[in-house]
Amino acid sequence: IFVPGFEDSVYFTYFYGLYPAHVTGDMSISEIRDMYSTRPMSFGPYMVQDYVPGDTLTLVNNPYFPIEPKIGTVVFKYVADADQLLAQLESGEVDYAGTIGLSLDQSERLAELESQGVITAQFVPATVWEHLDFNITTLDGQPGPFSDVRSRQAMAYCINRQQIIDEVMFGRTTTMNTYVPADHPSYPGDDALEPYEYNPERGRQLLQEAGFDTSQTLQFYTTAGNRLRQAASEIIQQNLADCGVNIELNFVDAGSVMFAGGEQGILSGRQFDIALYAWVSGVDPSHELYFCDNIPTRENNFQGQNYPGYCNPEFDRLGRIANAEIDRERKAELDHEPEIIFNRDLPALPLYQRVNIGAFRQGVTGVQVDPTSTVDLYNIWEIDIEE
Repeated sequence: IFVPGFEDSVYFTYFYGLYPAHVTGDMSISEIRDMYSTRPMSFGPYMVQDYVPGDTLTLVNNPYFPIEPKIGTVVFKYVADADQLLAQLESGEVDYAGTIGLSLDQSERLAELESQGVITAQFVPATVWEHLDFNITTLDGQPGPFSDVRSRQAMAYCINRQQIIDEVMFGRTTTMNTYVPADHPSYPGDDALEPYEYNPERGRQLLQEAGFDTSQTLQFYTTAGNRLRQAASEIIQQNLADCGVNIELNFVDAGSVMFAGGEQGILSGRQFDIALYAWVSGVDPSHELYFCDNIPTRENNFQGQNYPGYCNPEFDRLGRIANAEIDRERKAELDHEPEIIFNRDLPALPLYQRVNIGAFRQGVTGVQVDPTSTVDLYNIWEIDIEE
């Protein structure tokens, strides 16, 4: 499949779906795509029996799967409203509801139903992490408003991340201090990282040391239509005001404005002073996100996602060494150094991990919400219902 000598540290994640020749051999790519969108061939524990668009998807046991699932038939229901879904879970019409359907602002009601013995709820910090990018280098190669590392560290001390978690995330998640979560195998350990606990006095001191111009109004950008981000942005605005820093909140369309390519994009064109959005932690730490050659520029046709414009050759060197290592234990050790540098240099400030939610009625067993995916039923053949 690969050229001779090809090596990749995440070789164990490669998996290729196979298409049976006796079914798809005479079909075009578009025909295969159309078929698989509604009635895919399965090598898993279930196969599609019936699909009613916008209503239900019915799965039955796949007789060729080596393990017989404990539940013979699984029906996925399409419920448009999160409150309606919760009501059906409470009444017993639905046995399980997950991250795709439930909302974090239902956590108090979920906890109440759990205390009453109606359901079991799981709240799992996920691999998606919200963060702030700081404009370090402008598109024209000039120092941005946060070119001094002390100004970025000041922002970290001025922002009360725990307040955001408590008030916006209902206390259901945790902060991050580098670009991998604390339970990642490559996490360097709490003792190796500065936690940047809320300390506005320290923040104001660093701003003064950096000669930061607090008379300017900074432009803060995030995506429109996201209630959690709006609430977090408003807390950040007040926190920074308490440190003498004024920001103007801008809520813009994600695809056509925030993540648009080229000079017109808020991120790729570095039109922001501070930007709030999310990244996803992978199997391996994403050192390359912050490599110098990953800065989008006119010269590279705006390729890359190092939107802060951060460049540290030592970070690049250590990150590339870690990326090239195949031995898993050795690689985990090598990953520590670039993560520690990131924590010190703070081209971006991790705010919190998003939360995956799962809730199931009494009698359902074997469910464990997966932090790496919103597809919760990864072990569906092990799930059972006591009748």
